Amino acid sequence: FWHDATKPLPDSSLLFDHIIMNPPFHTGKKTDISLGKAFLFMAATHLKKNGALSLVANVHLPYEEILETCLRNVKQVVVENGFKILRAIK
Repeated sequence: FWHDATKPLPDSSLLFDHIIMNPPFHTGKKTDISLGKAFLFMAATHLKKNGALSLVANVHLPYEEILETCLRNVKQVVVENGFKILRAIK
């Protein structure tokens, strides 16, 4: 189903074991991580306890810092060809 990932799900009891994402980091051409940041915070609220968030992002984006404020065990799984894969646990 389609849903605006910057807003809570209609059913707040809907929680997930794993969320996988590639959050946006711009609107237009200018880099602006606020949209991606909103995706990360919403994803964290919809994970079950010990649920995992995995994401792919450009290496220059500071998503680790954001993830560390709302999740734990933030790890860089892979860095390759200008991209990174991060994983964090609730």
